[in-house]
Amino acid sequence: MAIDGNRCRTRSRIHSSPLWSVELPLGWSSSEESECTSFCGHPILGILQASAVQKPDGEITQADIMEFAEESQAHCICSKTVHTDRYFGTRCESERSGISWTEWWLAWSSTLVYFTYNVPAVEKTREIGQFPDYRS
Repeated sequence: MAIDGNRCRTRSRIHSSPLWSVELPLGWSSSEESECTSFCGHPILGILQASAVQKPDGEITQADIMEFAEESQAHCICSKTVHTDRYFGTRCESERSGISWTEWWLAWSSTLVYFTYNVPAVEKTREIGQFPDYRS
């Protein structure tokens, strides 16, 4: 996996977008792109990316989440339901061509945020405990 060293240049503990925000661990930074926002630690091992959609007519349901996650679920080694007082959703872990993938579909109200973390499988355990604190 080739990691782009030009990504993740903005250093700030909190990244905010119109639909969601995230608190980053020390040493992490972000970069906004047209389709998503990228986050990475330093040194860069993997990339965490996030994008969001808003349902125009009502709240996101578990059925909505499963529709978004359907294609990824086919590759899933480990799937887990996520539920907190702020959001709910699902998490999927898989490995493809030596790359470890972790994907989250997290919803609250009418917003669904999709996170994906890609890292060479041999590096997965080095950053596993450093994922940002997701805030609604």
